[in-house]
Amino acid sequence: MVYDNATHEKTRLKTGGTEVIMEYRQLPHGTEREKFGVLGLGLGGIGKTPADEIEAIIRKALDHGINYFDLCTAGATYAPFGRAIAGKRDRVFIQVHFGAVYDENGEYGWCRDFDTIQKTFLWELETLGTDYVDFGFLHCVDEDADFDKLVEIGVLDYLKALKAQGTVRHIGFSSHTPSVANRILDTGLVDMMMFSINPAYDFEKGDEWGIGSVKERFDLFKRCKKEGVGISVMKPFFAGQLLSAEHSPFGQALSRTQCLHTYGTGKTALVGHSMGGRLASLYPQLGQYPVTALALWSPANGTGLQGLEFLSIDNFAAVEEMAARADAEGSVAAWGVELSAAYIDGMRDSDPNVTLQESGLPVLLTYSGNERILSDTTQTETKAAVESLPDGQVVLDSFVNGDHNYTSEDPATNTQLDADLRQVTVDFLTSHLQ
Repeated sequence: MVYDNATHEKTRLKTGGTEVIMEYRQLPHGTEREKFGVLGLGLGGIGKTPADEIEAIIRKALDHGINYFDLCTAGATYAPFGRAIAGKRDRVFIQVHFGAVYDENGEYGWCRDFDTIQKTFLWELETLGTDYVDFGFLHCVDEDADFDKLVEIGVLDYLKALKAQGTVRHIGFSSHTPSVANRILDTGLVDMMMFSINPAYDFEKGDEWGIGSVKERFDLFKRCKKEGVGISVMKPFFAGQLLSAEHSPFGQALSRTQCLHTYGTGKTALVGHSMGGRLASLYPQLGQYPVTALALWSPANGTGLQGLEFLSIDNFAAVEEMAARADAEGSVAAWGVELSAAYIDGMRDSDPNVTLQESGLPVLLTYSGNERILSDTTQTETKAAVESLPDGQVVLDSFVNGDHNYTSEDPATNTQLDADLRQVTVDFLTSHLQ
């Protein structure tokens, strides 16, 4: 869950002899007591589990600091969930959906009939053994027609009345569609949005539920941050596909940390080496998802075509001749890849060090002592640009015995270079991303 404008705190818990640390965040539009763990639990996946196991799962979740629960699509979990939280209601925050209904067997259904939705909510309160829920959501509002229908049949007014009574503490909604989400935010009634967030959806490599462009999605997230609307995240691992090399749309398995790219503090950093460092330096001018800090390892930050000097460090005229061939022929082969004329034009027009200075971001810069493929001019100009920044940090001494790739033929030196590069980067990112 993401609450970018919230206060953060961490709590140490003892459970079964093991110490567990959970980070809690206060909902921006909430009260002092409304602090939720960054890890919540959705019950949809355990709806077919035996009741006694459901109770045990909930109790274990509570023991480990989880206090935020989504009950959508799992009607059979309500009774055991209610038993598990008996006597602990003040420690638990519940999210239910107006438009999700259940039959006598607890099977989920999608509904747009007011009487059925109202009847379901009253059943939920009774079965849970509570007289209020923390969040009442407009359920699965993916199209404008969905929102229009919920307003037309009186569900939104019903939620407003329940909030006035204290039976629903906060109004929210769930959606997959940025344009519809923005429309609901326009009402000014919402304190929480449930949205599908993962790298596959956010970078347009998902399925039909990954709706919206990169910019549309991140603009929505930034709006929530600005307006103090919490985000309850669904599908963070793309139904597990991102963790599988076989099924990941990126062609390889992602780590859990990579999947949670937009969570936590809401802060993101870029780390780049050589040409990757150049790209990281230029990224802030794109104006897409904002980054908080940059870590640059031996960036090829020469101005214009000087950024390609590593192709022929001893004869820059050869680089200029290669660029001329690309202009004439449309592309040119270099280092096993095709460089297009458009790419060469982009290089000519780019100045990563100016972009760094304009961004004003915290930047970590390292160069090794034996660069060889980057000129002294490039290194000097880049160091000057970073040193001019309020939070610019240049680290050189630890890498005097390394080459451009921070390696050495001496095994002990090689190991130390790797450890030092990791440590200085971790220290820098930790200080700016917390």
